Order: sequence, then C-alpha cells, then structure tokens
Amino acid sequence: MILLSQQHWTATSVAELLGCDPRTVRRWVHRYNQEGAGGLADRPRVGRPRLGSRRLGARIRRLLGQPKAWTIPLLHLYLGRPAMSLRTLRRRVGEVAAWRRPRLVAKGAPDADQVVATVRQAIADLPAGAVVLAEDETHVNLLPWVRSTWIPHGTRQHVMTPGSNRRRSIFGALDLASGRFLYQITRRAVSTTFIQFMAHVLAGYPDAPLVVLVLDNVVIHRSKQVQAWLQTHPRMRLVYGGALQPPPQPRRTDLGRAQGRLGQQPNPDHRRAHPPSPRLLPPPHPCAAAGDRRTPQLTLAS
Repeated sequence: MILLSQQHWTATSVAELLGCDPRTVRRWVHRYNQEGAGGLADRPRVGRPRLGSRRLGARIRRLLGQPKAWTIPLLHLYLGRPAMSLRTLRRRVGEVAAWRRPRLVAKGAPDADQVVATVRQAIADLPAGAVVLAEDETHVNLLPWVRSTWIPHGTRQHVMTPGSNRRRSIFGALDLASGRFLYQITRRAVSTTFIQFMAHVLAGYPDAPLVVLVLDNVVIHRSKQVQAWLQTHPRMRLVYGGALQPPPQPRRTDLGRAQGRLGQQPNPDHRRAHPPSPRLLPPPHPCAAAGDRRTPQLTLAS
C-alpha cells in the first residue's frame, strides 16, 4: 500500500488491486506519514492473558536438565499441576524443547586413570613375544527398536519389517600391534560362545607363547566356566578393566537385586527358575471329582 501510494496510486485503485477496503489503505498511509516506517509494526491489542506464569519456561528448562524420560503428563505432575490443559502445556514445552531421541553417550568411569595405569602395568609385565588383543562384543538385531520421533505433517514414515526379528552376537578382538582383527558370529553371547571365541583366537596365534585379551568385567568374561577353561589353557590370559583377577561374583540371593542396579546385567548362564511345585497349586474344586463341566476350566486355571 505504501509503495503504490508513493507511485501516485489512489486509495481506491490500491484497494481494488489488493482486495481490501479503501479506508484500510488510507489508515495505513496516514500512519506511515505520521510515524514513518516504525508505525507499520503491530500495536499491542487487548486479548486473553496467557496461561502460566512468566517463570514457567525457566521451570521447564530446570526440569528437563535432569536425566529422566520426560513426557507431558510427567512434566505436568512435577510442575505442580498448573491450571492449563496438557495441550497448552505441550505448546509451552515446545517453545523451549524439542521431541527427539537423546544422544547416546558412554558413561565414563570415575577411576579411568587408575584402570588405564593398571592395564598398562599388566601389559608391561608380559613376557617377550606375547600377543595383546582388545576384545569386546556387540549385538545386531534384524529389526531394531523404533523410538518415537517427530514426523512432518502429511507424510508417513516407512519402516521395513522383513519377517520376524533375528539377533546375532559378534565377538571381536583387535591385535594392538599388527591391527589384525578376529571375530566370530554367534547366536547368543554366553560363556560357552565366549570360550569358543577364545579357542578361535588361540588357533589364530599357534606360535605365540602367550595370548592376552584386554576386556571389561561383564559376567560372561569372569564366569566359573571361563575360569575353568583358562586353567586348562595356560597360553590364554585375560586382563580385566583395572585388575588381573576378576572381582568376586555376587551370591545367588543377590542376583535379583543386582539386576536393578545401574551397569549390572543378569547372568545369562544361570538357568531359569524351576516351575512351581504341585504342592503350591490351589486345591481342586469339590465338584471336579463329580464330573462337573467346569473341570477343564479349573484345571487350566490351576
């Protein structure tokens, strides 16, 4: 409107071109002549006050700074249930955060310097001709887990699902001197498959007087089966993270509690619990012996 009026267009001609009322054109031209370009900005207008205090955004940032799986209902609970709907709170949270997957960061050990010094000392004390390898294992899923994510409006994200899911565990060891890489693909990462991988590594170095694997302290690396196999194969030695001797294993009664602690995994070599004893089953229904038609249901319930 301003540019056309400066080209000596009338208000009626500008209104016909832009599809508005001539009084609207005159009002904006008058505001520009009175206040200049600064007068074209939107002026404050009367409306409904915004829900939530001015400090709501800072409180949301403070909560999101804590490592937790935050959701809109959980934020609503921790904020003291403010007088607003979950949709309004979601809009306020969207002003300071975005819904996406967190970046996976490996948690560092607090005594990393001591662990590295211990491993270096253990390697320095090895006899001449010893082969040192760094070992670890990983798991590959055919159908990985799909997390929630933001998807553009009007589109649908396609995830390929070729049949049922399959999982394979890969053991790998890297020769620290030559860069040679040895690996083995198994169905499960248990003590038996780890022993097979150690035998595979020994077969790859038949002339080495000593083969050393530097590895972490997971359960399958320090189980009783592994320790028994090492006693019969003196050419293989394991250097655990921070100590040559593995730490003591938890008692069988502590396995359930240890599974809930951070950084501990259940022992995959332990057998599952036995089925309940028949003595613990509920007594049969009194009508079951008389040929009651509910007998199959009662037996199935037992």
